[in-house]
Amino acid sequence: MIDLDIRLREIVQREDFLINQCQKAEELLDDPKKRQQQLDEWHIELRNLEQSYWNVERMLYANGLLCPVGPSWRAGTLFPIKLKTMYEGEDAVV
Repeated sequence: MIDLDIRLREIVQREDFLINQCQKAEELLDDPKKRQQQLDEWHIELRNLEQSYWNVERMLYANGLLCPVGPSWRAGTLFPIKLKTMYEGEDAVV
């Protein structure tokens, strides 16, 4: 599960990097053909990263279901659980 969590973080960091690169390329590259080619490549990679994130997130969820109920489960660190608080009937995520 730690490996999956690390992979999710890597995907998010790569997506952020590519989005920043796309913005810079739109501003700095003078040749429209070269710029468009580079942007197309990055957009394809972004779409692939979105799919990878979705797959890894589902794997993390499935693995989390296999974990025995313990302190992490009760603390809500694996999956947030909606509970009613004793104060003013507000919903709380724990």
